[in-house]
Amino acid sequence: MPVAGPGAEAGATVLGSIAFVAFVTSAVAVVFVTLVVAVSSAAATTPVVETEQRNKSAQASRAARRVRGVTRRYRPVIAEEPPDAVGTL
Repeated sequence: MPVAGPGAEAGATVLGSIAFVAFVTSAVAVVFVTLVVAVSSAAATTPVVETEQRNKSAQASRAARRVRGVTRRYRPVIAEEPPDAVGTL
């Protein structure tokens, strides 16, 4: 039931202004949190991407060194197979 009387309009104005302040405050808080999350996620992802690129590069260079080392140092010696014994008698 609506309240009637001389203070009813003033009370409604106060409640309306409180609601407006609460709305504006929540909107500002949402924008602030969104900006903070965006900036922190952008700052967090950049070094990760650079680290992943460095890791890939390091893995490629290690693999190249391993391949060079295998072909240079550890080349397997393939012994010749002895001739078949069939037909030698």
